[in-house]
Amino acid sequence: MGNCENAMILSAKVCKFVESGAMEESITDYIIWKIQEWAPLEVYSINIKKFTRIEENKETGADLEIVFIDSDKNLSLSLVIQAKVTVETYKRYCKEIGRNGGSQVETLINYCVSKGKIPLYMFYSNLDVNINNFCCRSYIYTIECYTSGCITLQSALRVKSVYKKKCQRNKKLSKYELTNWGILFSCLFCCPITQRNNPSPIEHLLEFFEIFYLDVLEKIGRDKILKKEIPEYVKKIIDKSLENELKEVLEGEENSNKNIEDTLRKYGLLYKRDNIKFYPSKILVIDLNKER
Repeated sequence: MGNCENAMILSAKVCKFVESGAMEESITDYIIWKIQEWAPLEVYSINIKKFTRIEENKETGADLEIVFIDSDKNLSLSLVIQAKVTVETYKRYCKEIGRNGGSQVETLINYCVSKGKIPLYMFYSNLDVNINNFCCRSYIYTIECYTSGCITLQSALRVKSVYKKKCQRNKKLSKYELTNWGILFSCLFCCPITQRNNPSPIEHLLEFFEIFYLDVLEKIGRDKILKKEIPEYVKKIIDKSLENELKEVLEGEENSNKNIEDTLRKYGLLYKRDNIKFYPSKILVIDLNKER
């Protein structure tokens, strides 16, 4: 079974988790686990959050960073993702997106602009979606395609635009306004554009984002997003030395919290602005040019 079919099955499983009341972190952990299980590619991960002790009211962060690399061509591209469960038509979406004393979405965008990464929201929904809005409309219609609508990706710039338009006026925001014109998570693995390997799968993945998220590419810059190197922290995730380094710091006698922050900052993973500290809670590395 290929990556595309597995991604659709994964989305269908998320439908059931959402309906059972599962929250963002549990669903995200499940997605990481399943990708590591079924992908025929080399996949690596680290849970940064388990090493941190930053005060909750001063902390915000992406739920997941996915780093796609081409180890042969020495190229990389990163997605920084904030996850949200969107089941109820109207919930406290305004408060959740703008929490922690400022706009969560603004911090996500600022982090990605400074680091050259793609800022996205990943919405976990039930089957109450309109797949005509998704790139799945280019596939042959199947029930697997339909259930893929349970995981959708949306540009953080669009989320910010909707947030400012709706939340600053009447404080009411529907899940459809957040998810409309998003794309399916499975598109990352199913879209014909992303299946090309010449000259590199990373460049075709960037082409995919240029089609669906041109606003992000224009905001951050194509040359900043497509990195012609494998970041140092990614190399250390692959050989597990980053996890060992964080573990040693955490087990230190004094100032372990400050030293953890210093370590994250050293590898460009910590962003601070207006007393808000931002970092990716979990990182998943997928080598698109290296099979197990």
